[in-house]
Amino acid sequence: MHFYNADHDIFISHVSIDTKNELSQTIEYLNEASQLARPELGNHIAKLINKINELISLLDSSESPWTKDQLTHILDNTINELNYAEELASGDSVPRLEAIKQSVINLNADIHKTSLKTKYDSISRDFSHTINNL
Repeated sequence: MHFYNADHDIFISHVSIDTKNELSQTIEYLNEASQLARPELGNHIAKLINKINELISLLDSSESPWTKDQLTHILDNTINELNYAEELASGDSVPRLEAIKQSVINLNADIHKTSLKTKYDSISRDFSHTINNL
């Protein structure tokens, strides 16, 4: 349940500390489960723990391979260029540039969340598979 609660914390409430707490609790229960599970499931559980640790590290990281692909790199550069354009602009151009910059920032954040969702969904499938094998 802690793992599934983390889904809400990541994608609905956006509270990183709650997400980390839920995922840490998940790891604690998986460690207990690995001691009780059949030996052949031990590797599956260990892989789940590693993937959840990766997800935890991705939550606050802007340098992760999940978010620093070519698209986010271009969007980061676009934001920097828009900041420079705002310094040079005057009059009615400034609010329009700010609105464009905010849209790019939001798009970049959405791409980051999509990357987290992809990782979360991958772990969720592995988690369900492991639970079914218990």
